[in-house]
Amino acid sequence: MVIDIYPTISSFILNQISGLLDLGHQVYVFPKFKGPEYLPQYHDDRLIGAVLYPSKYPIKRMRKYVEALKIIIQNILRQPVPVIYALNPFKFGRKALNLSVLFDIAPFLISKWDIAQVHYGDYADRALLLKNCGWKVKVVTMFHGYDIRKGITEGGEIYNDLKTHGDCVLSICSYNYTHLVQFGFDSRKIIYHPVGIDTYYFNYFIRKYEPGQKLIILSVGRLVWEKGYPYALDGMKLIKQKKVNFEYRIIGEGPALQDLMRKCAELGLNEHVTFLGLKNQEDIKHEMHNSHLFLLSSVAEALPLVVMEASSTGMPVIATDVGSVREEIIDNVTGKVVPPANSNAIVDAIMEILRNPGNWEKMGKSGREHIHNRYDINILSMKLEKIYRRLSC
Repeated sequence: MVIDIYPTISSFILNQISGLLDLGHQVYVFPKFKGPEYLPQYHDDRLIGAVLYPSKYPIKRMRKYVEALKIIIQNILRQPVPVIYALNPFKFGRKALNLSVLFDIAPFLISKWDIAQVHYGDYADRALLLKNCGWKVKVVTMFHGYDIRKGITEGGEIYNDLKTHGDCVLSICSYNYTHLVQFGFDSRKIIYHPVGIDTYYFNYFIRKYEPGQKLIILSVGRLVWEKGYPYALDGMKLIKQKKVNFEYRIIGEGPALQDLMRKCAELGLNEHVTFLGLKNQEDIKHEMHNSHLFLLSSVAEALPLVVMEASSTGMPVIATDVGSVREEIIDNVTGKVVPPANSNAIVDAIMEILRNPGNWEKMGKSGREHIHNRYDINILSMKLEKIYRRLSC
């Protein structure tokens, strides 16, 4: 599993790892970076000893040669092919001569790999390096939101190596599939396979609301422009003007925190908006169970996992029509889909749901059923296993 950072707060990655471990497969994790200490430390104890970070590249020349010699002696007999390839200047040029390829592949030398599962397209170069060094490994890459937006901004040619040498691309939604084809990926290599959640962990809880009761609205996501929080806050001001007794709770951290706090003050919302910071999965589930409505105000997404989690707990969801949100929410059945960057639409959806509290239980049950049928990680793990086996044959 080739990923960005570990420990990670990306629950879709952990869900996939845990699902494969549950099926009895051996999984190693190769993060590019070590996650900062302040992040909630999501972890699976079964990964102890199976998380391997990149080798440190010695600066001093003599030290570099000594460390390189250790890598060669330890691995030349059990992994001769990749070691020899890594030292081949005809294949890698200066990167072979300065030993950088050898240090790059060193963590991977512990085993022969069947599948290199990559999360995010711009991290696939590490897995493709394994193929270039002679491993008979199948490279499977799952695109999400960030890497799709990067391809839109910078052009699909940034993924040319992956298009040529990758074995399979997993598209988590129709939005991603459309862009992957536009980037130039062979449609025969693209397989629909969404991210998922443990629907038994995010268990169902009936939401009830009595007129006059404080309405608890919840959002979860990084405090960045893509999440559209300014539009949500503008909507909260309008909700306040309608004399609704409410609290808007936001889980997440990010560079926009100070700007959002200033906006709250300017809108007179300090008594109605609470920034909760980063929370672990257990705390997020607790907040969901204690909230009435979930709001996703994003202006850019692919297939947001938090919508699945909220719907799985039986909460009516209001979400903007971005990415493939309509694959997660059945409009007017499991929640409300509204135009992005439109505060008035957010308010109208909230008020409509408020006027019909008798529909909440039916909406919550429908949402739970829809998410379980399409996005339960236990079902998806078995499907992923079949994809791997077909590639390995």
